[in-house]
Amino acid sequence: DPGHVRALIIVPTRELGLQVSKVARSLAGGAVSSRAEDRILVMSVLEGSQNRRQRAWAWAEPPHVVVGNPATLQVMLANGALRTDALEW
Repeated sequence: DPGHVRALIIVPTRELGLQVSKVARSLAGGAVSSRAEDRILVMSVLEGSQNRRQRAWAWAEPPHVVVGNPATLQVMLANGALRTDALEW
C-alpha cells in the first residue's frame, strides 16, 4: 500500500540506528526499479536529527521502512507525522 509505513525498526541508540539505516538503505537499493512508485524508501528517525525536516518528508513522500529510537518515534507518532495503519513488521 503506497503512502504507508510497512516496517518499523526500533533501536535503543542513535549509533545503532545509523548503522541499521545504512544497511536497510543498502538492502532497499537492491530492489530498485525504474518506476518511482516501486522504490523502497527508508527513513531514520533518531534523537538529535532534524525532526522538522523528517516530519515534512514523511508527509510529502511517506517512507516504507522507518528506523528510530523509542523517544523520537513516540513524538512523531503522537504528532501524526507517521502513518502506521499498514504496518506489517
